[in-house]
Amino acid sequence: MLRQQALGELHRPLIVMTPKSMLRNKLAVSEPSDFTQGSWKPILGDPTIEDPSKVTSVLLCSGKIRWDLMTARSQAGKDGQVAIIAMERLYPVPAKDLAKQLRRFERVDEVRWVQDEPVNQGAWPFMALNLPQRLAEVEPSRTWQLTKVTRPESSAPSVGSASVHLQQQRALMEAAFAQER
Repeated sequence: MLRQQALGELHRPLIVMTPKSMLRNKLAVSEPSDFTQGSWKPILGDPTIEDPSKVTSVLLCSGKIRWDLMTARSQAGKDGQVAIIAMERLYPVPAKDLAKQLRRFERVDEVRWVQDEPVNQGAWPFMALNLPQRLAEVEPSRTWQLTKVTRPESSAPSVGSASVHLQQQRALMEAAFAQER
């Protein structure tokens, strides 16, 4: 047994795996108090939503795409109308925490899973199989339709061309903020 464990001071290394662009992103900055007070949360609600009754669409995501969605939402003039909820933990599905966030938006029946990866990669296959069932278990009186917003199916996570990547990125953001699916 490690000496730290015996003293109740188990230390774990912090390993951060993030795209380099996130190191420069002003939206992704944390305050020192974020690390010294409070606790880690598996679901991050949208702190920019002041009136949940005005929300017409909810986007679920995980990782870097959250910040891309926030920027695109502002550019599309959809602030206050589209909520962006980040899932910091995918497994086990934090259904209770997610349902608590979704309950705030009474007008929303469709929830869109947005991911940067192709449809056959990333978290979408797992979410499609598990999320509706887990939400139904914790919130049987309410049903949310889960739809996907992803890049086209691919054998590789990257298209290998900057111009094609940007074209797909624009299409992804447009699909995420489209009114009717």
